[in-house]
Amino acid sequence: MVCVVRYPLGHQFVDAGWWRLVGTDGSQGVAVADDVPQPGRGGRGWWLVGGFGFVFLLAVVVNLLLQAGDEQLGRLDQTASVVSGLLAIVSFPATAVSLVVAIRARPSAVEPRPGSAGSPTGEAGVPGLGRALVVRDGAAVQVDDHTHSSLSLDATAMLPSVESVAAPVGLHNLPLTSAVFVGRDIGVLDGLLTDGRGVIGQAVHGLGGVGKTALAVRYARKYLGRYRLVWWITAETRTRVDDGLAELTGRLHPMPTLAEGTAWAVTWLQAQPGWLLVLDNVENPADVDGLLGLLAGRGDVLITTRRDVGTGGWAKLGLRPLRLEVLDRGASVDLLCQLTGLGDRRAADRLAGELGDLPLALEQAGTYISQHHGLAFDAYRQLLTRRFATIADAPGEGGDAERTIRRVWTVTMATVSERSPLAARLLSVLACLAPDDLPEDVLSPLTDDPVDAGEALALLASYSMITRCAGMVSIHRLVQSVTRAAEVIPDSGIPAAVDDATGLLFTAIPADPDTNPAGWSRWAVLLPHIDEVAKHLPHDHHTTRYLSVLDQAAAYLLGQGQLTRAITLYEQTLTDRRRVLGDDHPLTKAVGENLRRARGA
Repeated sequence: MVCVVRYPLGHQFVDAGWWRLVGTDGSQGVAVADDVPQPGRGGRGWWLVGGFGFVFLLAVVVNLLLQAGDEQLGRLDQTASVVSGLLAIVSFPATAVSLVVAIRARPSAVEPRPGSAGSPTGEAGVPGLGRALVVRDGAAVQVDDHTHSSLSLDATAMLPSVESVAAPVGLHNLPLTSAVFVGRDIGVLDGLLTDGRGVIGQAVHGLGGVGKTALAVRYARKYLGRYRLVWWITAETRTRVDDGLAELTGRLHPMPTLAEGTAWAVTWLQAQPGWLLVLDNVENPADVDGLLGLLAGRGDVLITTRRDVGTGGWAKLGLRPLRLEVLDRGASVDLLCQLTGLGDRRAADRLAGELGDLPLALEQAGTYISQHHGLAFDAYRQLLTRRFATIADAPGEGGDAERTIRRVWTVTMATVSERSPLAARLLSVLACLAPDDLPEDVLSPLTDDPVDAGEALALLASYSMITRCAGMVSIHRLVQSVTRAAEVIPDSGIPAAVDDATGLLFTAIPADPDTNPAGWSRWAVLLPHIDEVAKHLPHDHHTTRYLSVLDQAAAYLLGQGQLTRAITLYEQTLTDRRRVLGDDHPLTKAVGENLRRARGA
């Protein structure tokens, strides 16, 4: 029998006497042990009781028989009596000691004690465990072919008190920002946060690419020394907010589950001063109003959003709005000249007007020009007109801003595709996934050589189509929208980019999501991308690989205490599997059983 035990964080895993510790993962709060007998059978101590007890009884019986035998056996009888007596003398105390050992080794609650999380000699992961004992929500359930038993654990000990955990000075998870920053006054934003709360919006509803995120990053980096902790959360949905809070817990202290990590992070923020929380790209203010109420009067909160609920609406949430316009013309010209190294400000003025002074479009245009030696501003304007002529009048979501980005995108991607068809394919895949923080290695299976994927990503980054940081790749939401709109979607079936994205996720997800602690951090990173792919799948899709991904994701969420999310995924998977495979297919029945188990949890 092999078991995986999630032990109380901030404590050592203690060998209770009825298992042998194999390894621990201190970052996840998991211990791996084997040689676990069925609860109630007492372990190796009971074997000692039986062995020594048998020897004792045998010695007594032999001694009695000898005493009852023929007294004329002489020396042989005397020798046997002495031997049997010695056996009885030795085995009796040994039996008593064994009995005590067996009782003390009897299965009971896992007994934590203060100390460091995990064993210093432990090995994280320990692959290929087979059957397991998994602890969830304070209950440990041992599973083998015949036994289903439970052990009680103290769930309140799973995380330390918030007062006992201090953030290292300067801790942050801020994304990269452009080295060129013009046309925005950080001092205005600083004044906005004098009461600890502000929201960066936009003067034109629905407009993207005006630099809301860039301004927030610039402010946070400039005043990083003012805060003990700066934490950035992509906040498009309530789920993403919860996951971002759980990630904060993981950075401050190993956490047992996502659900517990989310709650602990909120409590920590309530108790600790001197932090800045950035909620980027909030789509629905209702997703964050509860959190804002819990954190009222504590640290600083900065929100970026495309939504505008009016000054009164933001005031109800305790937020002061800063609405961004596009850049003024002088700042636009400065940006183009700095990015390209060109000094023709009149030509830069004409190009800025062509691009509507939209910061994202200006940055991508300037980057393109800088990549092509000898290309002037006016020559680039001619490219915009010639390449975009066939689709210039096509309406697009987001109005003028999206059409502007489509013009720039068309010119850039014509060059990128000529240089690297793989880069164009990668961009199409990225447009079907979540915009932030995709591990680059997820994309490697699209080519036989991972180096080729890296070079293709470097090409996209050089044209400011994506950003790369610490092995992660991100893409602007407006670029995603334009890229998807340019995809040629067949009359039937699944768009090639969506099919690629589905296959990559199927390959990237770790095995055994509920019993493989080494893969849990990977699951947390991939979940937003799994959610995003569903938005681009046709309703009548037949993607069995994606259904398998959903099934495994639901198992991970269930093990992480995310019961509602797990049930939702199981319901979605069951509906699709019934449609694709039928009610009687074994995979359909398996998902139905998983759903019943989740509902009963």
